[in-house]
Amino acid sequence: MTHIGINMCEPSHLSAETVLTPSHLFAETVLSASHLLAETVFSVSHLFAETVLSASPLFAETYQ
Repeated sequence: MTHIGINMCEPSHLSAETVLTPSHLFAETVLSASHLLAETVFSVSHLFAETVLSASPLFAETYQ
């Protein structure tokens, strides 16, 4: 009887691990993707800001 009880506990432990592993991987994937997205947005906005800043003196000289 004890042997059957132990066997009945095993599948639930395995199913918990099976559910936890994909969700952990999914969470890591989402974190990596959002981190990359944040870096990309930051880089693009930084480049845009630099472009506007470097272009504004040119515009000022052109329109004076």
